[in-house]
Amino acid sequence: MCCIVFRGETAEDGDNARCAGAKIQLGDFFKSAPNAVPVNPRPVTLTCIAKGETLPSGEKNPPGRVVRATAKGAFVFLDAEETLDARSEARAVLRDRAAAGLEEGQMPEPLDAGDFDLELMYQILQRAIREWDPETKKIGGPLFPTVDALRELVVVAEANRLWRAHNEYIESEHPSEAPPPATFRGSKGRGGAVAGSSRR
Repeated sequence: MCCIVFRGETAEDGDNARCAGAKIQLGDFFKSAPNAVPVNPRPVTLTCIAKGETLPSGEKNPPGRVVRATAKGAFVFLDAEETLDARSEARAVLRDRAAAGLEEGQMPEPLDAGDFDLELMYQILQRAIREWDPETKKIGGPLFPTVDALRELVVVAEANRLWRAHNEYIESEHPSEAPPPATFRGSKGRGGAVAGSSRR
């Protein structure tokens, strides 16, 4: 049996007493490879379509002209807090749209899971796609400054493709194989393997 004891905590009587000697702390999981490895950005190429009066470059665009551009960025990993923020913002956007329709005297349209999923996809992609310098291998700020800009420039079909690529990136950074027990402090000579985390 293995027990994780956080710093400042002590094992209590009963079940915890049986694993008091393990003393595996959270920081131990981040100390050495192959257990602790960097999560690297993944370059991505995407197609943007502009048809507004002003192009993202700042140049004026003649009425009716549609301009296609190939853009390059990189996916970055979002933590749970960033994902929760995206979900909260997606709900807020849908509420605001419904409220705006009521103010204009329109009948409210029923919202389903598909509406939320579509908005959430754009919210997460805006946060996950960053500026990328291929020469220095460094990331910058969001490639699209706002979710509105992403919606305006990236059609749903392209957003769906990016969403699949983003999910593949996340899957590749969460392998299901358990790390070798020797990477953990105190595992050598204790006669038991420490189980790794499973795929989320």
